[in-house]
Amino acid sequence: MGTPQPGEVARVERMSPTERTRAMVTRQQIRSCFHEIDRRSQPGVYPGFGPRKLFELEMEALTTATDCPALWAAASGANMSVDRAAFLDNGGFNPELDNNEHRELALRLCQRGMSMVGSKARSYHMTHRSGWRDPLTDKHWEDIFFAAHPTAEVALLPVLWASLADGSDLPEAARIHSLPELATAAQRCKAFEGRAAVREAHLRWAKTGTVE
Repeated sequence: MGTPQPGEVARVERMSPTERTRAMVTRQQIRSCFHEIDRRSQPGVYPGFGPRKLFELEMEALTTATDCPALWAAASGANMSVDRAAFLDNGGFNPELDNNEHRELALRLCQRGMSMVGSKARSYHMTHRSGWRDPLTDKHWEDIFFAAHPTAEVALLPVLWASLADGSDLPEAARIHSLPELATAAQRCKAFEGRAAVREAHLRWAKTGTVE
């Protein structure tokens, strides 16, 4: 038997027996028939932003654009490994952030000489598929992140995610489809101060071909 997460009891009770069986992972399966779990898993699923799109572009950058200055943005809260000493020496996660704290840590580590690399290792996560937080609508993290790192890359990060979202109202020319494109756009707008000014410059470039 499985125990629903707090607040999920009513939703689980509405599930059919078939749905419950499909959603459940037991200790016995983990110990003796893990292949059944693997068969049910889905690679690189991100809630929002078009499932897998973000994962795919992050892995593409990590494997083919290893000199990209925006690789810190590929840090995944679900699949990120950091040397313990480096984690502690650099202050760990920012306690003021409860969204994108993994990317903020990765940016700090990269600024201090470390680098992001891709890995073929797997990790498996139970995804409850409800209650996830959308950083495009829950924007409290932006003030904290940008105050710590007032760069054009950070200012344009939400533009990258909005570019991947289904039904995005961004003009096609303003969309950012990869981490190298994020780095290029940031370089183009780096002279502007403040998130709003950077984004306005980016939109102006998309419309007129100039940031001025």
